[in-house]
Amino acid sequence: MSWQTVGALGDPENWYTDDTISGLSDSGTQMGWSGRNNSGNGSNGWVTARHVLTGLGGQSSVILRFAFGTDSSITDEGIAIDDIKISAIPSPKATYTVRDPGAVGPAQPKDLLVIDLGDGSGMPGGYLPDGFPDLVTTNRTTNDLAIRYNDGQGKFGAPVDIEIVALALGSMPYAVCSGDFDGGMGGTDLAVCLRDLHQVILLLNDGNGLALSAPPIDFLGLAEGGADGLNPVDLVCGDLDQDGRRDDLVVALEGGLFSMGLGQGLVRVMN
Repeated sequence: MSWQTVGALGDPENWYTDDTISGLSDSGTQMGWSGRNNSGNGSNGWVTARHVLTGLGGQSSVILRFAFGTDSSITDEGIAIDDIKISAIPSPKATYTVRDPGAVGPAQPKDLLVIDLGDGSGMPGGYLPDGFPDLVTTNRTTNDLAIRYNDGQGKFGAPVDIEIVALALGSMPYAVCSGDFDGGMGGTDLAVCLRDLHQVILLLNDGNGLALSAPPIDFLGLAEGGADGLNPVDLVCGDLDQDGRRDDLVVALEGGLFSMGLGQGLVRVMN
């Protein structure tokens, strides 16, 4: 076993205040906290002292000890420790683009889905769950889905930086949810609201990739007093008919361009 002194004189935050404490010589250092309020160098009450344990990462077992040293003055000897807390340092926030590298202009993402779609390797079975949740966004102005795969180390963007699933031009994808729409024929399937096409489409996952299922679920012409149809803007998936599969949808609709305020509500779509 070896001992390592944590920190040095003057380290933040409120770390050692003295490196001449003779009573600590047997511990291998003379650094520590010392002082008295009546001599102007005390703590004047409780303080929080904090330090990064830089040399202890990856150790299987760690013992922390405090050494108390006195000197010949035998005056005001003592120390009080209230709480000790050891915690991990939060990782820096990561920022990921969801824009198609070949697109012009902003993507304007509308919805985010966190779901395990596989490892994104492109190999057979690469779209089967691998135990790590991935990111899927609907991008309104670029008319696509952006997928960022989890590398298993807490980062998104491996083995490919970003995968783009192109959708119809002018479709305005709004919301996305996951389910099992093909009877468990592979990995996780996706349902997407295409607002400006008045449709919900299904992307079926056979374990090797996502493929569009035809025909779409069409809401064109459903609006009262208007021929432009209703706009699907949100949806959720569940097992509403209790057949053991999450293959039923509830779709939120809004009025179209010429039927604003008419016919909005929820539609249940059973599979």
